[in-house]
Amino acid sequence: MKTYSGKMSTVAERWQVASSALERQVQEVRKVKESTFRAFRPEIWELDYIFRRVDEDESGALSRDEIRQLFKELGVIPKNPQQKFELDERLSTVTELDFEQFLALVGELRTYREEQKDVALSSAIEKWSKEEDRIAAKGISRALDETGRGPKDRFGQLVVTKVLVAEDLEGSGMFTWKAARRGIVKIEEQLRKDKTRRLAERARDLGFSEEDFFKITKTFDSVDNDGSGALSFAELRAVIDSVADKSCSDEDLKIMICTVDLNGTGSIEIEEFMEMYRWFMDQTGPFDGITETVSTWQNLSRGKVMIILKCCGMHVDDAEHEETSVLRNKAIRKLGLNQQKDPSSYSNLSTVKDLYTMALEKAIRK
Repeated sequence: MKTYSGKMSTVAERWQVASSALERQVQEVRKVKESTFRAFRPEIWELDYIFRRVDEDESGALSRDEIRQLFKELGVIPKNPQQKFELDERLSTVTELDFEQFLALVGELRTYREEQKDVALSSAIEKWSKEEDRIAAKGISRALDETGRGPKDRFGQLVVTKVLVAEDLEGSGMFTWKAARRGIVKIEEQLRKDKTRRLAERARDLGFSEEDFFKITKTFDSVDNDGSGALSFAELRAVIDSVADKSCSDEDLKIMICTVDLNGTGSIEIEEFMEMYRWFMDQTGPFDGITETVSTWQNLSRGKVMIILKCCGMHVDDAEHEETSVLRNKAIRKLGLNQQKDPSSYSNLSTVKDLYTMALEKAIRK
C-alpha cells in the first residue's frame, strides 16, 4: 500500500508540474499580464483551447460573432431577457477581442452574473441557512436542487462536493452567502465543462472525429433558438432538413424522436441528437426491423414496447424498474387494444411501424 501511495503521489506531482508549465506557456504566448494570469490560472489553458477553436481564421482575435459563440459554449450568456439585452449592448461596442481582453470580459460577465443572481436562489440560500449570512455545504446543495440548478446524476453531485471542498478555504464547512454564490457559479461552469468532455467521449464512441463533433454541436446550438439545451420537434425538423434528406416525413421523424429520447420528454438533447446524426450518416437507426410482421404481443421486444409508450406521449423515467410484460400490457392499453387478441387479427396492424403510427395518432387525440 505504501508503494502504491508513493506512485500515486509521484503521478500527481508530475501532473502538477506539467499543468503549471502549460499555464505559463499560455501566458507567454498570449502575453497575458501577471494579475490576469493569477485570476484565471486554473483554467487558462482550457480557455485558450476554446479560444483557438472558435478563432476560425486564426487571427488571434475574436470577431463579435465568434465572441457570442464562445460565450454560449462557456455558458456565461444570461437567460434573463433584460440581462441579455444589456450584454448585447455591451458587445455592440466591441469589434474584436484578443485573448487578454476576452479574459477580462469573461471576468466582467462572471461578476455581473454573480451580482444579478436569481432572486429564487437568494431566497433558497436564506431558507437553508443555519445562521444569518452563513450556510452549510448541504444547504447549498439543497438550494441548488430547490431552484432546479442542481445536478441530476451522482457524477454531478460529486462535482458539487468537489467544488465546495475547494472553495471551503477555512475548512469549516460553512460559507458566507457571497461565498456560496461564488461557489454556485463555479459549480455550474464545472458541470458544463464536464458535460462537454463526456459528450466528446460519446462522439468518439459513435465514430465522429473532433471536427465532426464541433460541427454537430455548432449545428445544434444554431437551431436551439430558445437556448433550452434541447430541440423541440419544430427545431429538429429544421435541422434535419438542413443536414439530411428532406424526404424524411414528420411521422418518421417523430418515430426517431421516440426511439432516441431516453426519458420520453419529447425533446432531444445534444447526446441524443448526435445519435440521430449518426443514423443519417449510416442510413441505419430506428427503421431497422420496422417492417417486421408482429404476429403476437410476446414478439414485441422491450425496446419496441418503450418506443410505443413514448409515441403515445408517455414519460418513461421509471420504466426501467418494471417488467417487460407489465410494460407490454401498458402499451396495449394505451393503444386501446385487446391483449387477448393477437395484433395480426387487426386488419390495420401488420408491422411494427403500424403500431408506432397508431401510438402517434393516440397521442395527437389526447
